[in-house]
Amino acid sequence: PLQSAPQVVLPKSTITMSQAEHDNEVNLHEDEEGHTAKVSSYSELLAKQIKSAPGDGDDATLRSVSHALKSAKRTSGPALRTMGVPSYADLQALAKKAEESSSAKAVGFALPLESGADNKPALSDFGLKVTTILRNLTPAELYERALRYEKATFVVSSGALTTLSGAKTGRSPLDKRIISNDSDVWYEPHSPNFRMEDDEFMMNRETAVDYLNSCDRLYVFDGFAGWDPDHRIKVRVICARAYHALFMHNMLIRPTPEELHNFGEPDWTLYNAGQFPANRFASGNSSPTSIDINFNRREMVILGTQYAGEMKKGVFTIMHYLMPKRGVLSLHSSANMSREDGSVSLFFGLSGTGKTTLSADAKRMLIGDDEHCWTERGVFNIEGGCYAKCIDLRQESEPEIWSAIRFGTVLENVVFDKATREVDYHDSSITENTRASYPIDFIPNACIPCVGPHPTNIILLTCDAFGVLPPVSKLTPQQTMYHFINGFTAKMAGTEVGVKEPQVTFSACFGEAFLVHHPTVYAEMLAEKMKRHQADAWLVNTGWSGGGYGVGKRMSLKITRAIIDAIHDGSLAQEECSEMPVFGLHIPNKCNNVPDEVLTPWKTWASRSEYDAACNNLARAFVRNFRKYEDRASDNVKSAAPQVSTEVASQIKDDQITELHEEVKRLRMEREQLRLENTDLRRSSSDLGAAAPLQR
Repeated sequence: PLQSAPQVVLPKSTITMSQAEHDNEVNLHEDEEGHTAKVSSYSELLAKQIKSAPGDGDDATLRSVSHALKSAKRTSGPALRTMGVPSYADLQALAKKAEESSSAKAVGFALPLESGADNKPALSDFGLKVTTILRNLTPAELYERALRYEKATFVVSSGALTTLSGAKTGRSPLDKRIISNDSDVWYEPHSPNFRMEDDEFMMNRETAVDYLNSCDRLYVFDGFAGWDPDHRIKVRVICARAYHALFMHNMLIRPTPEELHNFGEPDWTLYNAGQFPANRFASGNSSPTSIDINFNRREMVILGTQYAGEMKKGVFTIMHYLMPKRGVLSLHSSANMSREDGSVSLFFGLSGTGKTTLSADAKRMLIGDDEHCWTERGVFNIEGGCYAKCIDLRQESEPEIWSAIRFGTVLENVVFDKATREVDYHDSSITENTRASYPIDFIPNACIPCVGPHPTNIILLTCDAFGVLPPVSKLTPQQTMYHFINGFTAKMAGTEVGVKEPQVTFSACFGEAFLVHHPTVYAEMLAEKMKRHQADAWLVNTGWSGGGYGVGKRMSLKITRAIIDAIHDGSLAQEECSEMPVFGLHIPNKCNNVPDEVLTPWKTWASRSEYDAACNNLARAFVRNFRKYEDRASDNVKSAAPQVSTEVASQIKDDQITELHEEVKRLRMEREQLRLENTDLRRSSSDLGAAAPLQR
């Protein structure tokens, strides 16, 4: 055996170079000859390679995270360490501390204690479990851990990290639960919010915390939601996958080193235990997936889904509740700003309307692509990143998104070539909902910080696949509220399994799934802010012209961009308008670079009678949908509804009666199904000898 460790000699450069390059490098190579690393062992060499990050071993952060992971039956959370695994001697020291004091503490650790039968601290296997906490790691560090510990994770040719989100490749809106004592929360029949009681939430929280406590390593990301310092909230994400930590690193606003040092206690804590299922037999759960937002405890729990978009939209739902309480309007919209005069436009639209494409304008700066708030000072982006759809992505049509997919970006559920690692964005064999998450500063024309003045234009985008609505119309305040509450577009064939023909789709406020207050709350705030700041509102149809889907043609992107340009330069607001029958929309008579006949929809149809029939059918759908909200809508807003004929109005009433009968029938069947399930559960509990039967 050697008496001392051998010296490590670094190898010469093996880079191939030309003769000229070699001649220029001779002296350098001679200087390098014989140099050795200033270490006595390979372990020391590795130790010198990486510098320790400032803030490692922050006891206050450890105690805060440990407290967040405290379960209902324990006096504290798990033993935590920022890096590495403690030695056996460390564990012995912890055990000794536990014997000496009920409030045991150790440097770098927060020791968990359990209560025994005599109410004295009792050390258990859980008490000896030490979890490594990895807080606010850089993308490079998260790449390393994702590649090492997580299956189906790869680096593709662009440098992005690609992974799979498991069985769920999209959100699970029917599994979202809201816990709140606030009477303002919208729980009515047509609401997207399903009520959950506090004790039901605590069962799911306990499941999530127990799962996270069992992990060898946890990732913590502390960041902000909201670019306005007066209205931002501090969010702490605790998760078990590096993929999820990198995703939230991109989507939340990343703190500066000073902000991270002074972060303190979070306003909200998000527990992502998505790898572990919820108990579907527990009260309050409808499946193994549960996404629970507790406004009383300021906590969010995710079980049974690894789809990262649940975290993003969960934070947005929180802001959608909090901001209106402060007099701030939260909006599911994109926003951009003129480079010349600083004017801001807000774009609302559902999937397939062109919101992302039209708001990404080389002549304007992007404030944000999805979530914003309108305050007394102007608008601000809620997020620190973008979450773009990737299906059929092409460099020519969306160069900004294409260029943003690089090192630091997370790609979800895409298919790539085994050898070249080139991504095939046209392959939807896993899902149509392929996504890319990247920081907003990956977009060249991003406005940093992501804030802007009061908007001058509100643009409601719709994709009318029935060819009824004009390509552009100017809206009155009442019409703006009406169309904003309805949130109309058409679901196209191929977007979902079983959809073969275009279907009328409504989503209140162009984001119904995330509403916490009634739609009229947001609509009234929007109208008030538009009036105060003299903003114009427009309805822009990016759908069909000359007939519906299969007969007419989709509006060209060139025409739509010309309309948006005319809105931005102010010329369209100066044009005279003609009123459209039935819908009462005001259609500009002229628009730069748009043929006059295209502006009037019925002039592009071969048959006026066929157009009128399609118009009445669409109007009927609008009126039927709005009946869900009319009990809380003002008379002014109701007056903006399409003026349907007496015959159509009678048909709508008949349809409503039929729908009510169908709803009663459905509820009776559901009640009978629950009765049968309850009977089975009682029998099962009886077989198990339970003292009391299980109830559902």
